[in-house]
Amino acid sequence: MNQQMFDDLIGEPPPSTVDVHRIVRRVRRVRRLQRSALAFVVVLAMATGASYFQTGTQSAAPPVAVDTRFRLVVDTEEAAEVSGARLSEAYDEALTKAAPGFRWREGHPPVITDREATDLFTVTGSIDYRGRSGLLLLRVEGPYDPGPCKGSPAQCEEVREAVNQDAVRSLTCTAQGDCSARKGPQGQAMTVRHWRISPKADYTEVRIALPEKRVLILEAHNQVVTKEQLVAVVSDLAGQIK
Repeated sequence: MNQQMFDDLIGEPPPSTVDVHRIVRRVRRVRRLQRSALAFVVVLAMATGASYFQTGTQSAAPPVAVDTRFRLVVDTEEAAEVSGARLSEAYDEALTKAAPGFRWREGHPPVITDREATDLFTVTGSIDYRGRSGLLLLRVEGPYDPGPCKGSPAQCEEVREAVNQDAVRSLTCTAQGDCSARKGPQGQAMTVRHWRISPKADYTEVRIALPEKRVLILEAHNQVVTKEQLVAVVSDLAGQIK
């Protein structure tokens, strides 16, 4: 049987009902949508990645520490007044934290009441605290300045050594008073002394080293606050003065 006879037997095939052109168009449309969707996903991924990278970079940056400490400047009377006011403010804040609920008998934080030398501050005030009343005396002293040395080099060196030793002795326990040596929050030298003058009169003194060879001294009379509260106040102040 040849091909002609086979075609004669089976006849002509029925016309195709499949719209080939329509299928081709549909396939092309699907492909276009797929390419558009893929492009959108790529762009979104890039934008998200960039945003994440920027956010991560910003969050990784270390915070900038703000130095809120202050220096006691005594070069001029005006500078000393400003420094004294700042010291009184810091003193009031430190005492409020160490002895919450206390009250200044004068009705306000004390101000610098005396300045006998260019590098000495004195702040005096009385407080009421938990049924007691007593005097608090805050001082900031600097090393003794003997002035220009007119002696021989050996004599001038002896004077300088004596001045340095005087600064050391002020932060060294001696036989006077019940004394204990400590370290401040930054490792500064500190001494705590207690004197009993009479059965009804006593006071506690805390000293701590400051920059520029200065010493901060806080006295409390009549046990108006505890020794540990005094230590907390001077430690707080020493941490604020640079």
